[in-house]
Amino acid sequence: MPMSKVLAFLDRVADRVAPFLLSEGKRASIRRGGLPRTLIADVRDGELVRIVGHVRRLRDAVRAPISGKLCFYYQAHVVVWESHDATGEKISPRDVGPAPDGRDFFVEDESGVATISTLGTQMELPVSWQDGFHPGVIQYLETNGRRDVAERLLSTKNLDFVMTKVRHCEKLVSEGMPVSVRGWGRWTSSATDPATAALRGAGKHLVIEGSGGRPPLVSGHLADWIEEYPRG
Repeated sequence: MPMSKVLAFLDRVADRVAPFLLSEGKRASIRRGGLPRTLIADVRDGELVRIVGHVRRLRDAVRAPISGKLCFYYQAHVVVWESHDATGEKISPRDVGPAPDGRDFFVEDESGVATISTLGTQMELPVSWQDGFHPGVIQYLETNGRRDVAERLLSTKNLDFVMTKVRHCEKLVSEGMPVSVRGWGRWTSSATDPATAALRGAGKHLVIEGSGGRPPLVSGHLADWIEEYPRG
């Protein structure tokens, strides 16, 4: 098996196992990959680096499907539990989704900006689960082919003796959010990207991308950036 595939597999295993075995500090260390922070202006072409900065708008934002918040990336989850009172039968929880979507965005530090593509990028974002009814959950269920569950949640009468419970969450990347980004730097001409040229003028511009089957990683976890966060 090629080494690139082995490394990608080990990354995925670490992501699954780490929350159960490691402290947040250890998980943050894994996400940082042992890399110190590098200023955007100091990144060398083709170098594996980690940058820290604020999320800035590159293109039009998208609207998160449950909360309706404007963002540059979202991943929504709605988990449904159902049980039949009459028989005691319980149906295993089902995750409706996830349905990620997003747009490319900038990360800006005190030395410059870098473009981050959400396509194929590994997103490690804080999440807060919520229980109970939310109007956005109904629309999300209907959009994702679960109108039957949405109707049961809205119904005041459980004629089929089905009890339905839901939990939901959204992972978001939004304007001004501090993030840590790990990936390979590639310098390109701003002239090929009108949005970048308009922001920073002519010259070179940094793109953070994956390499050898390993995707870039964007983390919004506090422990990943708090000590290096560029103020202002």
